[in-house]
Amino acid sequence: MIAAAEKKFGVTLDTREQRISKKVGYATRERLGKNLLGLAKDDFSWDTWNKIFAKIFGEPTDLKYSPEIVAQAMAIIYHDIPTEPEAAVQALIDYNDRSLEERNKRERAERENDDLNDIEELLDDDELDDEEDLDFDDDGDDLENFDDDELDDFDEK
Repeated sequence: MIAAAEKKFGVTLDTREQRISKKVGYATRERLGKNLLGLAKDDFSWDTWNKIFAKIFGEPTDLKYSPEIVAQAMAIIYHDIPTEPEAAVQALIDYNDRSLEERNKRERAERENDDLNDIEELLDDDELDDEEDLDFDDDGDDLENFDDDELDDFDEK
């Protein structure tokens, strides 16, 4: 199936093990990074942290160690990650999935907000253009063409 997808579509599908490893790698890098960010505050740099992470664990897409080993290392640091290898891996996969979901929601909300801002800007621009195009006659000649009933209806509105 993987070979057929590569031949037909020119893409390589990751195996289950590769997908698990990537999720564990990204979850580990993000969780440790957020923790360091909270502790170091202004001294923290994501670029620097990503380089340090790569030296210790490898790239999230190509870990130096098995997902189980990385997950067990995380279990030593964090109390909410189980010490059993499979459960620790699953906890990091769950963390990665929640993180992606939250990030996608944030990005969606930002896009919607940007779209609303664009619409508001267009409306504001259109309103200005409409007002500039209107030519009001200040001498009131147009009112002479209305009868009294039409003027009363106009006032009620």
